[in-house]
Amino acid sequence: MTQDAPLDWDPVWSADGKFLYFASDRGGSMNLWRIAIDEKSGKIRGAPQAVTTPSLDAGQFSVSRRGGRIAYLAFDALASVDRIPLDPSTGKTGAPVTVLRQSGALFSPDVSPDGQSIVFRSLGGQEDLLLIRSDGTGLRKLTDDPHRDRGPSWSPDGRRIAFYSNRDAGKYEIWLINPDGGGLTQLTRSEGRGWFPWWSPDGKQIAYPTGTTSLLLDVAAGLTRAPQPLPALSEPDHWFQVTSWSPDGRVLAGEGDRLASAGDGGVVLYSLETRRFERLTDRGSKPIWLRDGRRLVYSPDPEHLALLDRNTKQSRTVWTAPRGTQIGDFTISKDDTWLCVIQSNDEGDIWLANLQ
Repeated sequence: MTQDAPLDWDPVWSADGKFLYFASDRGGSMNLWRIAIDEKSGKIRGAPQAVTTPSLDAGQFSVSRRGGRIAYLAFDALASVDRIPLDPSTGKTGAPVTVLRQSGALFSPDVSPDGQSIVFRSLGGQEDLLLIRSDGTGLRKLTDDPHRDRGPSWSPDGRRIAFYSNRDAGKYEIWLINPDGGGLTQLTRSEGRGWFPWWSPDGKQIAYPTGTTSLLLDVAAGLTRAPQPLPALSEPDHWFQVTSWSPDGRVLAGEGDRLASAGDGGVVLYSLETRRFERLTDRGSKPIWLRDGRRLVYSPDPEHLALLDRNTKQSRTVWTAPRGTQIGDFTISKDDTWLCVIQSNDEGDIWLANLQ
């Protein structure tokens, strides 16, 4: 029924069978559209038509039997990027300072090595990379195109940002871009399973997950050398999703997720020297090393951030999201002095509209 770039989903028939109603972002946000159908032949009778609802994100449609009304879910995502002071010696946090607040969803923040800038991904009409100064000024788009750009990560020297994108014939691969938006370079050409890249401390390698394992990529070699896979996680039906390098570059931290899933799989370490895995927790996501090489910050659940001691395997909460919000994503500054947290406050309402 549709064969184009926009994301289309949730098709429902009109009561008389003459139209197919569906959700689509072809108008810039997810809203209600319809396309005329010849019910007997199944052929379309014209281009999609907008049937706009008063919402930035509409879906889960249900047409009444008589056809005069349609019920739907109106979903509004609100997000903020906050700086939260952290004392790495005591684990105490201070009052959050909002860097950015806007409608829509934000993900994957990463702080530049000098702490002056934050890069993150936005999700709206497009999936672009955004850059903002840590004081909340200078917001700008790093990418601005229909491709889905995700998971930005600063290189240790601050000169490049790695990310993954489907800009290669719809396949997700690892790319590089300069902080000024230039120097776009493709690093992998695989089967489209290159995800969240994480730089080694010396900037020579990038580790990234694929959905069944994690790989190590030689940055200088780029497309001329195949990435090297890590061993399989020694747990049935689980895989290792890397999220951070230790400061000495010897140990990778990540999640021990179940196959075909990601997130909340517990904290797992992998030693590049011994080639062995070590599980620290059974639950939690996105462990990130502190500079002492012993502790990690991770999210045990959507409302909390905690410090985890590698040696004792004990953790304690360092920050709790305000009531009514969740931690959409987070990272930590390279000097361990502040947390960068994306808080999400999502609202959903049921609406009933009359169809003309």
